[in-house]
Amino acid sequence: MKKLLYILLFLPITLFGQRVSVSQVVYISDDDSYKSALEKGLKLAKSEALVKAGVTEYISEYTRLFTSEINDNINEVFNSDLLIHLGGTIKNWEYTVKPEKKFDKEKDSYYLEFEISAKIKKYKSKPDPAFKARIDGVNGSYLGDQRMEFSIYPYQNCYLTLFYISDYQAEILFPYDLSQETLIKANEIKEIDYLVIETNSDYETGRLITVITKEYYPFDSAKQSQEGYLTNSTSEDIFKWLLDIEPENRTEYYHQFVITK
Repeated sequence: MKKLLYILLFLPITLFGQRVSVSQVVYISDDDSYKSALEKGLKLAKSEALVKAGVTEYISEYTRLFTSEINDNINEVFNSDLLIHLGGTIKNWEYTVKPEKKFDKEKDSYYLEFEISAKIKKYKSKPDPAFKARIDGVNGSYLGDQRMEFSIYPYQNCYLTLFYISDYQAEILFPYDLSQETLIKANEIKEIDYLVIETNSDYETGRLITVITKEYYPFDSAKQSQEGYLTNSTSEDIFKWLLDIEPENRTEYYHQFVITK
């Protein structure tokens, strides 16, 4: 069964970053494991850290992502510390008090208690509504070894970067070589036709992330793949790169699909 999750984002009031501390208590329900309860608690703590830093809780629906219950890991990538905040983001965080499992006799329930310290970056801009592109041809499902073909049609000159994130991998799809030209002229079509879908599992859910930027921002966190290309990465490095770019200078598009053998 699929659930429609809404990513909620926060808009800014002030411009300067700061470090804040947040204490958090989260109860472990019958449906939760220690890991899932901790992930929920961290999501709440980080959202509260943004609010305490002045990234006010003026909530705007930014995008809707279909997620599957079978796919908890990738869900957390898009629904916890790697949310795309319109007003600000958490640059880094650490536990100041590590999670401790306790028992509440009155509620007859276990809970986790911890404290984090987070450094907040506040953006100086908002997304440019005119900086857009049309993405055509991405399917909702693919078979293993099937070729993935789609096109990008920008309305302004832009620089293109493509990523893929799943439970099992995170990689940059374009540019996969530092010598590749990433500039796309306005109203010209960029065809992507060289990607072949691969999976080692019977069922995999992942997301294609298409990012267009007004300037060239090299992604320098990629590691060399077995084929010799600079493509291997982590979701953390991908979102760190993305969130370091001011909102007025970027637009990102998310396409989720499933892969079956």
